[in-house]
Amino acid sequence: MTRTPKLATLALCLALAPACKGDPPEPESEVVKLPGPEDGKAARSGPAAGDEDGAGDAARGDLPRAEDLLDKAVAAMGGADKIAGVHSFHQEGTVQVKAQNLGGKVRMWWKDGDFYMESEMPGVGTIRGGRKGEVVWTEDPILGLRRLQGPELEQARWQASLSLAASWRDFFDGARTVARREVAGKPVYDVELRSKGGKVTLTLDAETGLPVAQAMRQVSPMGETPVTVTLSDYREVDGIKVPFAQEMDMGLATMEQVTTKLELNVPVDESRFAMPTKGAARVPLPLPGTGQPGLPSPAAGPAGPPGP
Repeated sequence: MTRTPKLATLALCLALAPACKGDPPEPESEVVKLPGPEDGKAARSGPAAGDEDGAGDAARGDLPRAEDLLDKAVAAMGGADKIAGVHSFHQEGTVQVKAQNLGGKVRMWWKDGDFYMESEMPGVGTIRGGRKGEVVWTEDPILGLRRLQGPELEQARWQASLSLAASWRDFFDGARTVARREVAGKPVYDVELRSKGGKVTLTLDAETGLPVAQAMRQVSPMGETPVTVTLSDYREVDGIKVPFAQEMDMGLATMEQVTTKLELNVPVDESRFAMPTKGAARVPLPLPGTGQPGLPSPAAGPAGPPGP
């Protein structure tokens, strides 16, 4: 189970972006590169698992099949039955952006795919989001209240999965092992999940099978941003191994989040899952290139229907 309040922390990073110094680094290639030594230690990938020719990743014998690595990850976290048996949870934690000397708290309530999450940080405000059925929404002091659509909606759907390794077939068209390399002296495999709407790379510990990172290009109204999330401090909760620490690197800001409380299969209040009918006040956006306040953004309201 690798689910953490990514939507809340991503929204917080986006809200902080105007205050960060420098421009976002240009991506070197279409695939986001994960941290760690790659010079000569990453094996070349074979044909994608599930390709029409049926060759798969292991056809050349240098890389394991993506499906096998993902199955190993699920087993390492506690098994498919254990993960499928989680129907609700409540999570609390702390979040910190050291470069801006900011800190706060995050909370989340989840039930069978629907959820509500919020992050409160002095000096920034409240960032929150939720899902009720097909409607996924977020609200932050910069962008206001929005119903997610198109690529943002697709990303939000898989980000709300309890375990992407266990449920990847629900969101992606295929998987392939793209590299074997070392991170901090330990061997890992990079598994790329892809669909028409984009892709995400899961990094799995070659020995334990546990997910240690994931990388993607986060879509937002500000454009696409390379994001790498590092997972650590795995602990067992009711038979499921969960990462209690994560570090999210978005180039413009790096955020550390630590889980302080996690309860599985507990009653949760679903009253705040649905999208609010009215958003909170929004702060002025800075003028591009000046860092000075610009004109206030229009008042936020419910967005239109989701895109195709």
